[in-house]
This record gives sequence, C-alpha cells and structure tokens, in this order.
Amino acid sequence: MSAVISAENLTKKYGDLVAVDHASFDIPAGAITGFVGPNGAGKTTTIRMLLGLVRPSTGTARILEHSIAEPESYLPYVGAMIEGPAFYPALSGRENLRVLARLGDFPYTRVEELLQLVGLADRATSKFKTYSLGMKQRLGIAAALLPNPKVLILDEPVNGLDPAGIHEVRNLLRSLADSGISIFVSSHILSELEVIADYLVVVDHGKVLFQGATKELLAAHKPRLAVKGSAPADITILQELAQKAGYSSDLINDQLVIVAPESFAGELNKSAFDRGIVLTQLQITRPTLEESFFEITGGEG
Repeated sequence: MSAVISAENLTKKYGDLVAVDHASFDIPAGAITGFVGPNGAGKTTTIRMLLGLVRPSTGTARILEHSIAEPESYLPYVGAMIEGPAFYPALSGRENLRVLARLGDFPYTRVEELLQLVGLADRATSKFKTYSLGMKQRLGIAAALLPNPKVLILDEPVNGLDPAGIHEVRNLLRSLADSGISIFVSSHILSELEVIADYLVVVDHGKVLFQGATKELLAAHKPRLAVKGSAPADITILQELAQKAGYSSDLINDQLVIVAPESFAGELNKSAFDRGIVLTQLQITRPTLEESFFEITGGEG
C-alpha cells in the first residue's frame, strides 16, 4: 500500500524544548490512520508542520509525493481540521459553508452535497450556535471536505463529544475512508481509535514508538487468562501453578489474571483438575489499545 504521507526525522524545537523528536513514519493510502499519544506528545505540532503552518527545525516530510517545503503544491488536495472548527455562531450551517465556498471558489452545489454527506441536511438552516458538539464537529469535517481532498487530516475530532457524538463522527470517518479518502486522525482517546483506525502511529514525548496495523500492536502484547475456582482457597493454588509455570499473575476482584499465552489455558486447566480444583471461569483476553499503549510507553493505566 503506497504512502500518502511520509515523514523522515521530522523535528521541531522551541528553544530547549523538543516538541517533535526525529519522527519518521509512513501513512498508507485509503485507510484510517490513528495518530496516538497523550496531550503534549507532539501530535498537533506534527500536524502543523505537515500543513505548512510550522517550519521544521530539521527533517522533512512529503504529502502526496510533494515536499512540505512547498505546501502550495499539495494543500489543494488536503482537507484539515485542527483544534476544533471555527464558524460564525449566528449563521446557519449552510451559510457558514457557503462563506467558505465563496472564499475558496468552490461551487455551492458542493455545500449541499456535503450537508447531506455529514448528515446535516435537515439542520442546514439552523444557526451554528444551536448545534450539538457532534453536529459542530461534523460541520467542521464538511468544511475540510470542500476541496474534495484526497487526504483528510483531523486533530482530535472527537474530543469533548458524548457517546452519541463520537458514534456520529466514527460512522462518518468510516464512510469517508470507504469512499477512498485517506484519513490521518489524531486523538488521545485510545478506545475510539481502537474501533476505527486501520493503522496507528504511536508517539510520546515527540518520539514515534510504534507504527503499523492496529491489529499488529494489539497482537504484539501478551494475552491474559482470567481464572476462578469454585472455592476462595483455590486462588492461592492457581497462583502457585502459574508461578511454577513461569507466569506472573494478579488478583483482581475475585479472579486471578495471569499474563500468559493462550496455550497455557489447557495446561492450567489440567493442573488445576489434578489438584482437585474445578474452574468456574477460564477466559482468554487480549490487552486493549490503551493497555498496549501504556505497555510500550512505560506509563501506567
């Protein structure tokens, strides 16, 4: 899969502060790529460099095969929304988009198409100030889509949204990706990116810690076995069996969680049976994206 965005040793320093530290990554075409990291990890600074808003200290990047040193060569094919959409509160959704269309010399027919696409056609005449947060974000995405871009870059599009708003934006992004638009979306809400992102670039303190398919990151980290016996005293014996096999475990609520491969499940079941224990629970779980993130960053969940 070809890359629509490629960064090589991209670095941005503000005095002694290194906001982005030799970041190198490739963003595949036709997919949703999540840009993952805590607040202050360098995500917004990276996006600003990609959009030509901030000049890198060192390093470079290319978007659609064009150097970010020449933003005019690729920006006509890129849609972006950073740090939330800004619109006139007293104008309707349609009027706001028409203002932007006039400034960008886009046809008004494009406005109507986008209102339909983002699910705001029935509220097109309502003032922006009456919109919910989810509706405001969808209108912001519609504005970013005015130039009919090949690449869509979004900075924290679900930040502050309630579950219903997150669901609205998630469905919209998925439909856009299915239509062939390459989407690069930053977020610190890891559980949401786990659902929608095909690929991930994980950053912390300005450094890239991982890039690749979401499923690769999740599969790379150790699964867990959650077990429980029929009697409270069984937990101690199960912990001894896990330790003897070389696996660590923790007591969480009334169950023992063992960090071990799936293949240990059968061995543990047999060993427990030989010790007179009947397992009432033997569940295999894999880490969530949040757990995997904290594992590779050395943080705590």
